[in-house]
Amino acid sequence: MEYIYHKGNYLWLLIMNMMVTLSAFDLSYEQLSFSKRFRDETFPSETFVGGGLVTCSEFKPGRFAGPTWTCTDIRVNGSRIAYGYLKGFGAEQRCGNLNKSEKAARNNNLGTLCRELLKTLGQMGDLWAAIVSDMSCQRSNGTRFQVRKNNETGAMRFVQHEEGHGFVRTLQCMLQGEMFEL
Repeated sequence: MEYIYHKGNYLWLLIMNMMVTLSAFDLSYEQLSFSKRFRDETFPSETFVGGGLVTCSEFKPGRFAGPTWTCTDIRVNGSRIAYGYLKGFGAEQRCGNLNKSEKAARNNNLGTLCRELLKTLGQMGDLWAAIVSDMSCQRSNGTRFQVRKNNETGAMRFVQHEEGHGFVRTLQCMLQGEMFEL
C-alpha cells in the first residue's frame, strides 16, 4: 500500500496504519478494545505545591485509558497559568505571549506540576500525559504564572508573568494504564 501524506491529515494516517497493523495480525477492529477505562477524579480544591496555592473547581468526570485526575478552573495564588503553543504544532497561529519568546512557551512544564499534584495524593505511578483539555487564547487580566522545573534539583517553582493572551482552564494528569487487550 502506498500512502500520500497531506499536512494536517494525521488522523487519516493513524487510521490507515491501524488498519494495516490489524490486517497483519488478522484481527478486526471489534476484537481490539480497551481493557480497562478509568473515571477521572478531581484534585482537592486547594493544594500547596512549588511555593504556590493551586486551586481547582468541580467538574464533570469522563473516562480515560489510565487513572486520571482533573483540575478545572486551575489557578495559582488566584492567578491563571500562562499557556502558549507554537506555530507548526497543530496550530496555524501562536497562542499566548510568554515574553514573546518561543523558548519561554516551551519551558512551561505542566508535566512537573502534574507530578507534584499527584504526589500530594500519594500517586507515584508513571505520568503518561499532562493534558491541557481546555485553554483560552483570550487576554487574561492580571498576573499569570508559568511552571518551571530546576533541571539540577528537579524542584518546581512558579514564575510570575505579566497579563497577556493565553491561559490554562483545565489540566488533566494521566498515569499509565493498561492499554489494549486482544
